[in-house]
Amino acid sequence: DYFNAHNELFQATSYKDSIFNEQKVSIINQFKYDEISRQNKILKDENNLQSQLIAEQQKISNAIILICFLLVLSLFLIYRVLRIRSKNNKRLSKKKEQIEYQNKLIEDANMALEYQVEERTTRLKKSNERLIEYSLFNSHKIRGPLARLLGLTYLSTISEKEELPNYIELINNSAKELDAMIKEAGNDLSEDIQSNEPID
Repeated sequence: DYFNAHNELFQATSYKDSIFNEQKVSIINQFKYDEISRQNKILKDENNLQSQLIAEQQKISNAIILICFLLVLSLFLIYRVLRIRSKNNKRLSKKKEQIEYQNKLIEDANMALEYQVEERTTRLKKSNERLIEYSLFNSHKIRGPLARLLGLTYLSTISEKEELPNYIELINNSAKELDAMIKEAGNDLSEDIQSNEPID
C-alpha cells in the first residue's frame, strides 16, 4: 500500500509538475509573445519616428536647397543689376565727356566769334571814321577847284567874246584839276577800305 501510495503520489506529483510545467511554458510563451509584441511595437514606433525624422530632414533639406537656390538667384540678379548699372554709368560718363567736349568747342567757337565780331566792329568803326575824315578832307580839297570852276564859268558869261577862249582854257584846266583830285580821293579811299576790310 505504501509502495502503491508512493507511486500514486509520484504520478500525481509528476502529473502536477507536468501541468505546472505546461502552464509555466504557456505563461513563458505568452510572456515571450507579449515581449515580442512589445518589442515589435517599440520597433514600429521607432520606425515611425525614424520615418518622421527622415521626412522632417527631407523637408529641411528641401528648404535648405530652396534657400540656396533663392540665394544664388538673388546674387545673380544683384550681379546683373550691378553690371547693368556699371554699363549705364560708363555710358553716361562717355556722354558727359562728349557733352563737355562739345560745350568746350561751342565755348571756343563763341569766344572766336565774339573776337571776330569785336574785330569787325573795330574795323567798321575805323572805316567809318576814315570815311568821315575823307569826306571832310576831300570836300575841302575839292571845294577850291570847284569854286574856281564856277567863278570862271560866271566870268565867261559876263566877259567879252575876245576873252572867252582864255576863260574856256582856264575852265578846262580847273575841270581837269577837279577830276584828278576826285580820282586821287577815290583811289585813296579804295585802298584804305581794302586795307581795313575784315578778313573772314
